[in-house]
Amino acid sequence: MTNPVTPNIGLNKIDRTSPATTYFDLEKYIDQNADTVDRFAGEASQAIEALQQRLDTEARREVVLQPGLQIVNAERSAPFSLSGIKGRTLVNLAGRMSNRSVNDPAVTTLSVGNGTTGRNTETINVSVKNTNEGYIVFRQVDGKEFTLIPDNYYLISMDVKVNSISGPGQLKAGATWYGAVDVDNTSTGVWQRVYHSFKATAERTFLHPIVGTCYAGDVFATANFDVRNVSLYEISKADYDELPSLSESQKNIEYPYVDSVQPVRNPYATRYGENLLPPFYEASYRTKASRVAIVSPYELAFQPGGDGDFTALHVPVIPYCDYTFSYEHEGYSPAENAGLAWGVTGEDYMTGVSGYTYDLTGTFNVGNRHRIAVVFRSFDTSKQTSCRNPMLTLSPTPKPFKPREDSMLALQTDLYADPATGENADEVFEKDGQYFKMAKWKKVVLDGALNWTIGPSSAAGYRQVQVTSFPGNAVPGSGIVTKFNGKIIPQGSTVASPDVNAISSDGNFYISISNTDSGWGDGYTPTPDEIKAYFMGWVMRDMSAGPYTDPTGVAQKTWTPIGYTPPANWNSTWVHLRKSVPVSEISPSLNDKTITLYQLVYQLATPTVEPIVSEGMLTFNEGLNQVEIGTGIVFREPIAAVKDGGGRWNLGNTLAWTNAPGFKNKARDIIGVYKNSRLDTGWVRFITDKVGAAVQEPSPNALYDPTATYTVTYRMLDNSPIVPFSGSYTTNEKAMLQELTNVVQQNTSAVSVLINKKADKDAPGWITPTLLNGWASRNTGYDAPLSYRKIDGLGVQVRGIIQLGTTGTVFFLPDGYRPEKTHFCNVMGYMQSQASYIYPYITVTPDGDFRIDAVTSPPTWLIIDTIIPL
Repeated sequence: MTNPVTPNIGLNKIDRTSPATTYFDLEKYIDQNADTVDRFAGEASQAIEALQQRLDTEARREVVLQPGLQIVNAERSAPFSLSGIKGRTLVNLAGRMSNRSVNDPAVTTLSVGNGTTGRNTETINVSVKNTNEGYIVFRQVDGKEFTLIPDNYYLISMDVKVNSISGPGQLKAGATWYGAVDVDNTSTGVWQRVYHSFKATAERTFLHPIVGTCYAGDVFATANFDVRNVSLYEISKADYDELPSLSESQKNIEYPYVDSVQPVRNPYATRYGENLLPPFYEASYRTKASRVAIVSPYELAFQPGGDGDFTALHVPVIPYCDYTFSYEHEGYSPAENAGLAWGVTGEDYMTGVSGYTYDLTGTFNVGNRHRIAVVFRSFDTSKQTSCRNPMLTLSPTPKPFKPREDSMLALQTDLYADPATGENADEVFEKDGQYFKMAKWKKVVLDGALNWTIGPSSAAGYRQVQVTSFPGNAVPGSGIVTKFNGKIIPQGSTVASPDVNAISSDGNFYISISNTDSGWGDGYTPTPDEIKAYFMGWVMRDMSAGPYTDPTGVAQKTWTPIGYTPPANWNSTWVHLRKSVPVSEISPSLNDKTITLYQLVYQLATPTVEPIVSEGMLTFNEGLNQVEIGTGIVFREPIAAVKDGGGRWNLGNTLAWTNAPGFKNKARDIIGVYKNSRLDTGWVRFITDKVGAAVQEPSPNALYDPTATYTVTYRMLDNSPIVPFSGSYTTNEKAMLQELTNVVQQNTSAVSVLINKKADKDAPGWITPTLLNGWASRNTGYDAPLSYRKIDGLGVQVRGIIQLGTTGTVFFLPDGYRPEKTHFCNVMGYMQSQASYIYPYITVTPDGDFRIDAVTSPPTWLIIDTIIPL
């Protein structure tokens, strides 16, 4: 018979129903029970000690989030605490533009013309005959070779796409005198980035990057290929030694193409939602929108007659990982063709990853891909078909549907370091919930606001100019300058040649400028105002459009934008480009569409601490998390809308409607559109290769509110270097409670600040509206933006200087600021093309439309100061 025991810890009990228990077993009822009690006490003590440890001692897991996509397997759901980010600087010695030529015009031809100069991002098609070696040569914009420093290390990289090649000849990419590497001849029709590193030698200090065919097997090759994004970097020996061990994707992250000088720009960390699929509003439309209807953010319908129509959601993925897809399909039945199927392809929609199926779930491996397209396709023309709640997860099994909920930490800052060694890097740190930067580098725009004067050492062919007592707190000799065309101007002696900069130990800054660039001929000394004009983007010329050489300065002078070549009929046809008074009428905005002003980056002798604007918080979900570390995020940028020919309002869509103001930077993709600071999810997003990402209404007049303020968060199209995020997350209760306490305290302080700011805003003050139709507030450093305010007893005052827009609506006044009757008034404007003043009138209607009327052509700028009676 089984001996009875106690229910919790199993002590032996006496069974009084049996005669065998009339005696007392000492071992059973004393020794065994004592051992059981002792064992229980020990286990309880260990459990209590473990619980006490979790409640009394903080436990955190250190983690380093590497550039790019990765998987983080978190022990529990917890916020990520950033401990640091270090800066990095990539200096593309090839600059923004290069001179392109061929080694033998009889063998090699270029689509852009031999000996032309253009952007390094431009795609150039190269054709090579099979009669000799043929290759394209990249030199500096002035046609000179690049100068190398002996015993330093360099890396050349470029994108190459082989269109066709025949014969045993090999396509190679590299540098004259410093070797080359093979391009994969078998990978035709796809872009591949090719890398070639080398050490400069004392006897060969000049080079130019090349790509083309070479001799092999006693024959030459016939080839056609494209090339773009040419880069030339100086790297450290440690980086040089590490390169062979990096994968191709790691090289692409470490050494992307950048425009001239790029720091770590606006870094971010994103944890994608458990559902990796965005809503259908973010889909890439490949078929007629009239037959593809978005019913709700996660519901899609195909109209009858659309056999073959499809819509795709693009998703970043981690190579060689398994993903599981699931969705709900209305009308689905395994016994019949439901009319709508799903599949997975590469971004080109041509390379299959997982074939089309009507199954409600499926697991697949993405192979070597970094991005995929989840495609929804109609196969039935007779009826409407629909699906909803698509879900894509890292889990090997389907999970219940959830909307995608990403978390992101974004920092709006530039982080520099020594470009060759990586030393003296800017650093990010956190204190009391606020992020700060230990700044060791500084960037300065070299424009007309500086006190430029002629330097003491000019010579034939160039002029040395200077700014005394500038820059402040600088390490002598640390300057890196980029020219208006993106060319890198090195530190050195400004008395020996043009295109050299110098930060001297006496605290002055010098730069040498060629006469070809400035238009100042030999024998002429430019005035301080004329030097300022040059740094605002203007070249000085004489009346025949040649260099100005009159040493007395009496002869007539004209100015044209940098990069502009005057035609033969200069005096008659192009007189409107002349500037008789350079500085008083010169603004960088007149040229900011075509040039970038000179910029200087230098090291600070004494680091400074600067606050950083940040947004969001990075959190991990328990289990597998797909996390991306990147750069180039811009958040909450004010944006104005413009209506296109189809009646849709567009934000940043310069492709669909040329008058759209666009974003300040070309966008790679759109993260969010915000209306009056609230996320507005209804906008349709799309991407083009040349213009970048944009958004527009799904149908005319569906969303846009002209009285609202719109902002947009997006990722820039231009690349910048990416660096790791170092930090930790909590793994026990004590750490989580401490984290929660800190967050509550920090949020309480932040709310107090916001309440005070709101109180200030609620008080009567100036309001800055969203401007439309290309209008922008003039910003010369002295002008206030166009704004309005309510004045008791008078009405609404509107004042400011605006420029570069078209006739029609300037902005909309909100309710409470609109007149009861239409209001008219005159304003003063200036027409740059006619060098004359104009006096158009403004109309303000009861619906808040503030518009410019009665102008035959757009004015350059307008001065507005009026009172609108209410």
